[in-house]
Amino acid sequence: MYIEDEAQKKAAREALAESPIAIYLERLQQMLDARGGGYFADGRLTIADLKVMVWLRSLRSGILDDVPTDLSDKLGPKLVEHLDRVLGHPKVDAYDARF
Repeated sequence: MYIEDEAQKKAAREALAESPIAIYLERLQQMLDARGGGYFADGRLTIADLKVMVWLRSLRSGILDDVPTDLSDKLGPKLVEHLDRVLGHPKVDAYDARF
């Protein structure tokens, strides 16, 4: 995160996207599938779903230069569906409406 040399920072972030982030996205999607594809635990919205939502929103926002914003779309399309489901959940919607 705090690499000052731009070339080194770009290389480090590209490597991060190619391996650890890619693996994490694939494993999260496998976990979601193993639990029926709706939510990560108990068939309902839980803190696990909120955690994944926050992380995916951040990843897709472009906050990390040189990490493609469409990485989750390519490697975890079911996670993107999950993100939309969580963001459309009435409780999440009501919380967001407060701001």
